[in-house]
Amino acid sequence: MRHLKDNMDYGNKINEILRETYIGSTVNAKEKFSDLLKVTKDSPDPTLLQMVINLSAAMKDVTDKERVEWLTSTVNGKFYPPIDTSKASDTPWNNIDDCTLKIIPKSDLSETYCKACILRLDNIGKQNDCKPCGIIPIQQNQDIDDCSLIAAFINMESQSKPVVQYVKIRNNLYNVNLHFNGSHKRLVTVNTDQIPTSLTGEQLSLRASQLEYKLLEIALLRVTTESYTSYGSNISIDTYRVTGYVPDLFIMSDIDFGTIVKYFKSDICLVGVGSASLVNEQSTKDIIPHHDYSIIGVNKDSQMILLQDPLDCENVIMKHFDEQFKRTFYQFYVNWDASKLFSHEKLLTLKYDASQANQLDNFYGKPWITLENSSNRKQSVWMLLETHLGDVKDVSYHGDENVAYIQEISLSTIFSKSFPPTISATNVGLQLVKVEVDSSDSKVFFIHSKKSAYFTVHLYSISSQVRLSKVSPDNFIHKLNFDWGIEIGPTTEGDDSQNYLVGGNCYYKNPAFSLKVPCDVTKELHLSMDLESSETSDFLNLQIFKNSDINLARPLSPSPAYTQSSCLINSIPIQTNTEYLVVASRQLQEKPGQKYSIFMNINDSSGCAISKIESPINIHRMFPEYGGLPYTTTTTFKFASSVKRHKISFPGVQQANEMFLRIRPRENNLIKIRINIFLRESHDCLFFDDSFHAGNFAIQHIRIPPTCEDVVVLLELEEICLRDLGYDVFIGTKRKIQLDNNT
Repeated sequence: MRHLKDNMDYGNKINEILRETYIGSTVNAKEKFSDLLKVTKDSPDPTLLQMVINLSAAMKDVTDKERVEWLTSTVNGKFYPPIDTSKASDTPWNNIDDCTLKIIPKSDLSETYCKACILRLDNIGKQNDCKPCGIIPIQQNQDIDDCSLIAAFINMESQSKPVVQYVKIRNNLYNVNLHFNGSHKRLVTVNTDQIPTSLTGEQLSLRASQLEYKLLEIALLRVTTESYTSYGSNISIDTYRVTGYVPDLFIMSDIDFGTIVKYFKSDICLVGVGSASLVNEQSTKDIIPHHDYSIIGVNKDSQMILLQDPLDCENVIMKHFDEQFKRTFYQFYVNWDASKLFSHEKLLTLKYDASQANQLDNFYGKPWITLENSSNRKQSVWMLLETHLGDVKDVSYHGDENVAYIQEISLSTIFSKSFPPTISATNVGLQLVKVEVDSSDSKVFFIHSKKSAYFTVHLYSISSQVRLSKVSPDNFIHKLNFDWGIEIGPTTEGDDSQNYLVGGNCYYKNPAFSLKVPCDVTKELHLSMDLESSETSDFLNLQIFKNSDINLARPLSPSPAYTQSSCLINSIPIQTNTEYLVVASRQLQEKPGQKYSIFMNINDSSGCAISKIESPINIHRMFPEYGGLPYTTTTTFKFASSVKRHKISFPGVQQANEMFLRIRPRENNLIKIRINIFLRESHDCLFFDDSFHAGNFAIQHIRIPPTCEDVVVLLELEEICLRDLGYDVFIGTKRKIQLDNNT
């Protein structure tokens, strides 16, 4: 290709057209391809012609899945496109310098490996000299902390698994395919002409006679750490990266010897072990703590396991499988050849924005996916959650910051808090979930991550009628955002914050909402609600009342407890076409948070979630202080010492009106009061009450006829008080009124 006219770099042109095709402008791609055809149609170079044919085929029928694979090709600023090595051009996608693995400057390694030489193979044995349970001639360089990767190579050799193929594209320049970021053909170019070498000729590379293993080591380090400094991994992860075999992690205490024998002797998986943090026992002195070992042999009769240390290929250790073995080796690693277990693999890639998804401690803002089985039989499926590689600082395989998991949602208890599953890996970037789905049934899952990242869910199934797709939480959850308002709380001197809690005189002044579920028929449903705050210092309470309970005295979910940052009420029976009142309250320790949300979902009598289309929820902010009526009037007055009666009046109106009246003592007292409302001249009664009430109370639906006389509200104390008593009166009306201040 290099001998063509004008020394045009056709490889760069082909790469450029491919990038435009998948993540750029298709119009530009077609124009550039047309120009390329003009200068290559008469080329005698068969390699170039094949590249152009491959390019033409790749440009046809580009799918959304392929576009996503290309869009997620960048790691640490380097581009690793999803291209099979057999179809890639001979031009690297990154600079040659970016294909060269380097030592971190000024490290101890830079003094030891002070030269740069071409990569050499090691004469430590040949594959055909190895027996199934014999020594495998592959050995870790002790200056590279990648025992898990070398153990993976030993496992592959021990089980005679096919090694990843490589393609030489130029002198000392090779292409290999790795499995990461949702693709099984990430193209990585390796430059082997500048391998750090010591003065004695030892190279900073694993020891092996096969070039492919040396290339794979450089390629994986190139992608994950960009240097010879490894951050640690495990056999399952590294086996997946180089083979695509599905990783499965087990705690050794959960595994019996029969299972180890079964897996080792099968042709569908690779197995290994990882040591624990060991106590200083004589029986464990030959085992390195926190180190991975390859299983290269088992004896069913004696229950002996043969292990090879990646650091020393001649260090083959025989251990009896007993309780001591289970304490010594904490993890049992399995990688499954999914092609021998399942007929289909489907991928779903999505982005996780932690700043949005983790604002509140519930499922709502997180990605949801639905697993649907349309076949006529129960299906056993696997789902692998793969965390995409990002920046170097993010690729450490372990730690709390890398926690990510996929977990099933029970739609009947949709507001339960999410907790990491205890039976699967959640902090290694690859989590396997095994699920059974009944015929014509579906399951819903959510994804949680502590940090922002791209994820790919791999679905493995026997039937093509098992599908995985994104689903919006909005299908099942109703959400209402609101501001608390700094005016809600003690506003006057002596105003006790306790009055704003459940049962307090000012409880009705908290944020309140009118709620109704319209339906063609009247039926009972079960409502669950979750009140969430963006501030963890908030202690919240949520109650629901019948709309007729104007004094908010009989909650349907009586719970006076205040819980931190959220409050959940579960499965409250409600009737369709009936209006309810929802009241949120908080302990007034600090100023309100910046964001509050109420999440709601409805279940039928069997506990099944009902979608918003089936049963919409009508909910809106209202103010129970004034009975939810549009026009509001407030007045204050005092019963002077020894006075028992007080009148409030307003002029007659020309149109029919409706009034709501709430009375609140300005200080707590035990003296009862009653209200009667009548017309001034005729004394016709609009509201009559013979009973006296203590504290805060209200009356509603006071009908005022049109063209009526002046209306008088008469307030009476049950007994004389020898001191002044102050009251607040809150009046809500459908039409505007004006108080007569002369009364």
